[in-house]
Amino acid sequence: VVAGGRGQSRMVVLSGASKAVEVIGYEGVLGVCGGFSRVVAEVVTNPLNVAKTMVQQPNGPQLLVSSVRREPVRTLSRGIGSQLVSAPLVGAGTFYALETTRAKLSINDFCGDALAAAVGTLVSIGISQ
Repeated sequence: VVAGGRGQSRMVVLSGASKAVEVIGYEGVLGVCGGFSRVVAEVVTNPLNVAKTMVQQPNGPQLLVSSVRREPVRTLSRGIGSQLVSAPLVGAGTFYALETTRAKLSINDFCGDALAAAVGTLVSIGISQ
């Protein structure tokens, strides 16, 4: 929060979040939030992606059931390492592009959000390639 008078302004620290903004800047906070959210999304959805991929193979349902019975954690966490390496970068870039586009357009309706989401998606595709 910026407060002041007669041409002077000063930062009033209200919480840990505002302290983070003061230290790393608004863009840095966007990057950290985007990266963290993408990591959480990968951890939650990775077991579902592994199960889907296994079911698509010949004898998939039986393969999935037998693998999960033998080693549930190891089976459902396949490939998570590589996803966790790229997830913070992609999430940070996407979130930053989305929020920056939304702020630059200053449009708070469905069309502005859709355009900002499209730009964020294009940035994340570019980062992940």
